[in-house]
Amino acid sequence: MAGPVPERRKNPRFACNEPVRLSLLSDECKGCVLDATIVGFSKGGMRIETCINVPLGTLIKLEGRDTLFLGEVVYCQGAEPVLHLGIILTRALYGIAELRRIHKPLQDAVHAPAVRAADDLIASLRTAR
Repeated sequence: MAGPVPERRKNPRFACNEPVRLSLLSDECKGCVLDATIVGFSKGGMRIETCINVPLGTLIKLEGRDTLFLGEVVYCQGAEPVLHLGIILTRALYGIAELRRIHKPLQDAVHAPAVRAADDLIASLRTAR
């Protein structure tokens, strides 16, 4: 009788239940955005639950409340409507809510003069008629 299977992972896996937006970035899937859930993570990777089959090698972006991850699909298991994707992470950005907060005034400062100039141009064209 065989004993327990030894753990082959280098790093521990942690369970979670975190909703994210999954964007498919590879050419054949580009533009597809759907809801997904991170159900497990470890250093360098995560397990995602979603509703569609995603081809192996597909590049993905995951956006959470305050995080952004980039990675690649390395496995897809299960059957629709519940599939699990294995993601190897290539990049992670934390604190994006703070970045958005900082970016908004900068964006407004840059875009407001351009919008005013465009509005002035449109108004002058209307009066020139």
